[in-house]
Amino acid sequence: MSVDFGPAGALLGAGIIVTAIVIPLRVLKTNRYPSYSRLEYSLVETYSGEDFFDSSGYGNGTEATDGFTNYVTKEGAKWSNLTYATSNQAIIRVLPKDDTGTAGRPTVKILSRQRYTHGLFIFDIGHVPYGCGTWPAIWMSDTEPDIWSKHGEIDIIEAVNQGNKGAQFTLHTTDGCEMGVKRKQTGKALSNNCLNSTNYNMGCAVRGTPASYGEKLNGNKGGVYAVEWRTAGIRMWLFPRDQTPPNIELGKPEPSEWGTATADFPPRNVISIRTSRITG
Repeated sequence: MSVDFGPAGALLGAGIIVTAIVIPLRVLKTNRYPSYSRLEYSLVETYSGEDFFDSSGYGNGTEATDGFTNYVTKEGAKWSNLTYATSNQAIIRVLPKDDTGTAGRPTVKILSRQRYTHGLFIFDIGHVPYGCGTWPAIWMSDTEPDIWSKHGEIDIIEAVNQGNKGAQFTLHTTDGCEMGVKRKQTGKALSNNCLNSTNYNMGCAVRGTPASYGEKLNGNKGGVYAVEWRTAGIRMWLFPRDQTPPNIELGKPEPSEWGTATADFPPRNVISIRTSRITG
């Protein structure tokens, strides 16, 4: 066997070398993973106890949720006993179907007055409604008119009907955010495209276990949901009541000690979520 080291052979060798460099770079770009280094979090704001609803706004009317729902004012909610709080819990209700009007069943949409661009958000949920026709949720988005799809949305708790397949943790964004990257999560990815206009507005949804919502969640006296939103990415956790991290219970939450997230959204180019309010 002879080997030709003439000009043609040199070009062929150069071509092989270039290919060997380009392919690994593409693989590295897809498999790279952000550094979720430890951060020191301190409490900025809390919603709890009898003051839970004092610093919240209320949605009004049917709004753009496409449900058979009539959101009442704060005064209407108080009069109808749709929202009330005790020293250790806050309740949000819906009126019985016998009281349904032509605009839909009276219920409540609560909005935080504070806006956020990053942070660690923890929700202690004791009970979630489930059953035919229900669609309860907690999410973060910009509530200004005509801004929703541009500024994106973070769905923290969402399911419909019986919710027996588990809660969905989702991002809805404009074009250019896809999750075909390396991720570390225990949940099941249902879609990798976060663009709000694809897959019937599914977004890049991740489903938790059946115990993350509905009858099983309530049977365990609820659980603790957490969202870390930072430059490195967005991660979400659900902790069953009896598995809540001690550092949360001590008021010193540290995500680096929580293990693998339920849902993980590393940045791919730019995640288009800007200022958000907490809505539920």
